[in-house]
Amino acid sequence: MSVESELVRKLHKLCAENNLLYLNIKDKNLNGFPDALVVNRDGKHHWLELQREDHKGRVSDIQNYRHAEMKGYKMNVYIVDSIDKIKEILLHGNK
Repeated sequence: MSVESELVRKLHKLCAENNLLYLNIKDKNLNGFPDALVVNRDGKHHWLELQREDHKGRVSDIQNYRHAEMKGYKMNVYIVDSIDKIKEILLHGNK
């Protein structure tokens, strides 16, 4: 199992345990979009770019472009490399 797929597994479990809607965007072949979309029961959307937990991942040019474009539409886009950062965003309302 890859380092990033382990983070995906942890995210999926966290969402299931906390009644959050989780959509794995990476499987949808949408170049540059963040890997995951998580929506809470209040309708707040969180776009998550998942990076390797060993800090060896990098964000590509197309991802940087897409993230900036999305932020221009007031979308919440986060680059995360740990389940702790994800919990802070999803469960504790980090903006």
